[in-house]
Amino acid sequence: MVMSQTAVSEEIRYGIIGLWNDTENGPALAEHFSKPTESPKEGSEGPPPPPLLHILHTTAISRETTPLTTTLAPHRRLPPGAISGVTVVPPWLPPLHHRGHHHGGSSRFGPYFEEGAEGSNITARLGSTVRLDCKIGMLQDKTVTWLHRKFDAIHLLTVGRQTYSSDSRFSLAYRYPNNWRLQILFVTRRDEGVYECQVATHPPRVRQVFLRVTAPELKIVDENRHEVLERYYKAGSEVELRCLASQLEADDGVEKIVDGDPKGTTTPTIPSSQIGVAGRVLWRHGDSAITHNTTGRTIGVNVSSDARNVVVTLTLKSVKKEDGGNYTCSVGVISSAAVSIHILNDYEN
Repeated sequence: MVMSQTAVSEEIRYGIIGLWNDTENGPALAEHFSKPTESPKEGSEGPPPPPLLHILHTTAISRETTPLTTTLAPHRRLPPGAISGVTVVPPWLPPLHHRGHHHGGSSRFGPYFEEGAEGSNITARLGSTVRLDCKIGMLQDKTVTWLHRKFDAIHLLTVGRQTYSSDSRFSLAYRYPNNWRLQILFVTRRDEGVYECQVATHPPRVRQVFLRVTAPELKIVDENRHEVLERYYKAGSEVELRCLASQLEADDGVEKIVDGDPKGTTTPTIPSSQIGVAGRVLWRHGDSAITHNTTGRTIGVNVSSDARNVVVTLTLKSVKKEDGGNYTCSVGVISSAAVSIHILNDYEN
């Protein structure tokens, strides 16, 4: 029978452990091990064998001359004070390397993160639903906690399957068999930061997720492409306002329905012939949406080739006093820009 080097090493180890624990031969082994190794004399055949081989050689001789009782025997005489069923391992034997669970090239005992503990980066769109996964193997009876760190603030979100955050947008959406997923509804800018999935070991095992929230960038400019927040016009004049929308994505402004409550809007600002996200860049006067067929108003659209940048121009002809007020350009409910318009009569000049 051919045995591997590891198997042979384990056979030797356990044979020595048996002899060490043997009532009759244990003291002999200890005596042999405690003896100092003598230096080889001149003309000798070479240095003495290593301690392990020396002990094995001595043990082999002892086996020929003296009956041995080893750990394999069903009944063994124990020395005074010994505990039945306990094997004493000699201190000079190296520990065996037990076969454990290997993940990512290292051995782990107890809870471990299946996707690694190095952390990850997540980018989410403003107003979307975010799900942060935390898959844990060999959790046993340990508790999982989610925390949110931003600047110097730490917010406790969940402990086990219970939600501790006062913000109802946060919840634990556990997925069998071992995914302790954190869910965030209608994500906002303030939700950015570091999220930690912690396992209650000592010390705690932590996996971090870095959340970044993006949104369309909107601003309103005048005829000279200067950003404006407030403007004054004479009655009867023509007003031209441009809404510059950048970093748009395909789902921006799409109506979402959650628990029967619609989020966002689909009121058209431009003709239905316009496709894509450009059709969801809206102009409003106060609370009223301005459409392509609103009397006295003209809507013009210029879309970039990649559809991520849109210019929506609002033109008001022969403005009157009632045309004054707040004008807002928005993409759904996730991003907006506003300007206040004042219409002056001739005697107010």
